[in-house]
Amino acid sequence: MDSSVPWSGSAAESPAVCDLLGIDSTTVTLTRQGAPFAVDDTALGRCRVHPFLFDCDHRDRHGRAEWVSPTAIADRGTVSFLRESYDVRSRVDHEAATAAVSRLGTDVATLSRSGTVRQTLALADPETVLVAESRPGCEEIAVADSLAERAADTTVTLTTDAGLPAALAATDVDTLVVGAGAVLTDGRVVNKVGTRSATLAAAHEGVDTLVVTASDKISSDTGQDTEEREPGELCQGDAPVRVWNPTFDVTPPAVVDTAVTERGALDTRDVEGIAAEHRALRDWTL
Repeated sequence: MDSSVPWSGSAAESPAVCDLLGIDSTTVTLTRQGAPFAVDDTALGRCRVHPFLFDCDHRDRHGRAEWVSPTAIADRGTVSFLRESYDVRSRVDHEAATAAVSRLGTDVATLSRSGTVRQTLALADPETVLVAESRPGCEEIAVADSLAERAADTTVTLTTDAGLPAALAATDVDTLVVGAGAVLTDGRVVNKVGTRSATLAAAHEGVDTLVVTASDKISSDTGQDTEEREPGELCQGDAPVRVWNPTFDVTPPAVVDTAVTERGALDTRDVEGIAAEHRALRDWTL
């Protein structure tokens, strides 16, 4: 579940959660606590759902688990509010995208695959979109293909992450739009590596930077793991070379012009207020 706030403890430190779910707390780690939401269930009535995400060392640990796409919830015989929870996620992304559309210019740049950003671009229908490949993974190549196929009137240009700053200087891009893996309490934005350099370059070139995300991506903390990837992705030699290969980087708030969620545009005070809400949820106990 990507729409969640960090959980600082382990499952063993919250045995009530594990007991309630029938999970052996010695074999899993409780990594995320989602924002609770209310649903109406035909059998149970009005319910308050508290989502949790557990991590385990391998899939065979829990025989009842099955790995499926989130959309498969619609085809499964399960409690009704699981499907509603997925619909809530989709609705929130759409509301954030709708709130951001009016802030986009006609010539846009983006990087890092984000469902909220893709919805924003689809609604805005800009004249040009400059897309950085977004290493590692290069998932934005598929996004560029999709944009070019769906929007016949939009000119889509694909470039490298390293080439994006030069492309911002050489083109008429007026808005850089990115998503967020997390927005920290102090306003810093954690997103796919390359976001920091792109936003710094945008600021230098006078290009507005717009962060579009759901409000539940606002973290109650100021720290964030940038998630180091395998060194072998960059260096396969035998020389004693140290490798720094992060998945995410952190963008300072000074180079973000606007952050937009389903609640609208947020200033520093708004971010701090939502972070306080999430902190209260994080400290909730059974």
